[in-house]
Amino acid sequence: MSRSTFVADPVLIVIGGTDPVLRGYCMERVAAAYPVALIDAKPPTWQQDLVVDHEVADPRDPTSVIAA
Repeated sequence: MSRSTFVADPVLIVIGGTDPVLRGYCMERVAAAYPVALIDAKPPTWQQDLVVDHEVADPRDPTSVIAA
């Protein structure tokens, strides 16, 4: 299959989701509707069951986020 005809299921990328108090309810709602990939400064802990993939990168550094 050529790259131009390949269509993958969409994945929502969330950048920075460490704080369960401020981000927890948002992550739960989003993960119920979409597969979520998380880019954050630490590996997922409480988010582990909510994400399909993750990358460790500094969410305040655009170059690091793009590389992830």
